[in-house]
Amino acid sequence: MKFHHIGVVADSIRTGINYFETSLPKMSTSIAIKDPELAVEVCFLEDSSGLRFEIIAPLTSESPIMNALGKRQNILNHLAYSDSDFEEKLVALRRNGHIPLGPPKPAVAFDGSRVVFLLSPLGFILELIEEVGQL
Repeated sequence: MKFHHIGVVADSIRTGINYFETSLPKMSTSIAIKDPELAVEVCFLEDSSGLRFEIIAPLTSESPIMNALGKRQNILNHLAYSDSDFEEKLVALRRNGHIPLGPPKPAVAFDGSRVVFLLSPLGFILELIEEVGQL
């Protein structure tokens, strides 16, 4: 598995970008990507050391991140890793006590590669990204 990003929930992409621009070192910013299947809009920011953040904002009131926003919990939402053997890694994570929070789904931000979110035995969320080519 290769580290990919840290997911951060915000009420809007603009709010998230404003925070990073005013509070942390200068970062490059991707375009915002809307994903109706996942009911979120995302944007990636990367600092000069290569650390990447994903800002996640709701697309609808049914977005899975609405609970985090409403409770102001899990705002620093997840750690994401990519793996070229998605199925095998998912089985290994489940065997190691990770609980899927839903089925794997294709993600627009990763050109249709599947993603799955898992609750780790330590209580944080881990995102597994299917690595197909360059992410």
